[in-house]
Amino acid sequence: MYLYYTKDKGVKKMDEKKEIKISLSTFFLILALLVIVIMAFFMYQLYNDKEIANNKVSALNSVSENATAGDDNQDSNNAIALDIESSLVKKLYNYVEKFNCYKETLVYQSNKVTENDLTNQLKLLTIFDNLDENDVSRTEYRYENEYITSNEHRIYSKDTIEKRAKEIFGENVSITHESFEPIFGESVVFANNEYDRYSYQGGGGTPWESSANILVSAEKYEDGTICIYDKYVHLVEVNGSYDIYSSSDKKEKLASNVDSTIIHGSVEGTQSSDLEKQRIQNVEKYLGKELPTYKHTFKQNSDGTYYWYSTEQTK
Repeated sequence: MYLYYTKDKGVKKMDEKKEIKISLSTFFLILALLVIVIMAFFMYQLYNDKEIANNKVSALNSVSENATAGDDNQDSNNAIALDIESSLVKKLYNYVEKFNCYKETLVYQSNKVTENDLTNQLKLLTIFDNLDENDVSRTEYRYENEYITSNEHRIYSKDTIEKRAKEIFGENVSITHESFEPIFGESVVFANNEYDRYSYQGGGGTPWESSANILVSAEKYEDGTICIYDKYVHLVEVNGSYDIYSSSDKKEKLASNVDSTIIHGSVEGTQSSDLEKQRIQNVEKYLGKELPTYKHTFKQNSDGTYYWYSTEQTK
């Protein structure tokens, strides 16, 4: 809009369009600035999202580390000693299978083991070693042959075995129902949702692999966790002598071709309850050092009872 003077010295208004010309270089400069602004915005968003994701990962790692520390190191909890002769400690210690005549790896291994690491046969063996007379559904006496005219068969229901499995290994335990042989001369047959346990003629014999263990101590922590400690040695018979291992998976051999009399010593007059302790002591004396200690951890079910959670070797 312009102002101009007339001859009458009056002022008049006059509209006039003014052309604005933008050079090509200026246009591209503006466009480049817009692109830079947009890219900066998206880069900021990307960086911000990455920071959020990293924070979440760090938080999860922290939770995981804390959980692992809670399993592996309970020094932060004040522990109280438990009587190893108490009924609770004896009951829980029996959840740890200590012998298998079929050379199956037990919970005494080089690495930490939990229920997921155990074979199904070992779970069943542990369950049947913890049954009592109240678990028997019925007892039958059957004719086997002319020499065994009345053989005892103890029948257990599938539900009873599953209940015991949860009691020993926790509520989330997984087992497969199948037949197996717990010891020489004994069979457990699964059929029609029942287990039939009986002895048969022709069993027996000396196992090629053996073991010895001795209960050392037990303690309970503020979070309710119970830990039981024992010493263990695994023995493999080779031509009348023994190879000595620190675990049932036989990953660490401690000695070879050790005379059986060194390990077993004189058993004359020795009470059966002291034989395990004697073998441990004999092996330690021969090796000139203590055997490794194993820690068995027990946690609580929702009903307050305890179940075996893990076993690991400690130095």
